[in-house]
Amino acid sequence: MIYPEGDIRWEGSPYQWIQTRPPRQKGAIGEALLARWLDGLNLPVCKSRGSSSDRRVGKARIEIKLSFLWKTGLYRFMQIRDQDYDHLVCLGLSPDLFHCWVIPKAVVLEKWEARDGIEPQHGGSTSTETAWLAVTPDPLVPSWISQWGGDPEAAVRIFRQF
Repeated sequence: MIYPEGDIRWEGSPYQWIQTRPPRQKGAIGEALLARWLDGLNLPVCKSRGSSSDRRVGKARIEIKLSFLWKTGLYRFMQIRDQDYDHLVCLGLSPDLFHCWVIPKAVVLEKWEARDGIEPQHGGSTSTETAWLAVTPDPLVPSWISQWGGDPEAAVRIFRQF
């Protein structure tokens, strides 16, 4: 098993409880964690109207994807779609810390089209419905994504630009 359930590295982690929840609930918890974190930093966060994005930070519409660190040492952000958002926020939880990337949608679409770091998730190499992004956190993070955050402080600097 490569997913973190049953992985002893997670014992005692502040995020361990989330792993017992169903997938849809995990996504909602990820959204709430991000909103609470940003709210604590006095960044204006609210729910988005409609279902094309998850939250608004300032005027920016964000889509939030959550991943736990897999045993293989990477995050896999799944079910990425071309919807009505401005930035894709990838929130990665590891046993003791978290990572956060705030990627402009234009970059997401460019990398998806080029099959350069963002790959089709279903339907083979020609699929355009959903994609996934695999990221190995520091120091092996792909160079194209490093400019969009990683550590929480870098992500906050991007959020403050909204």
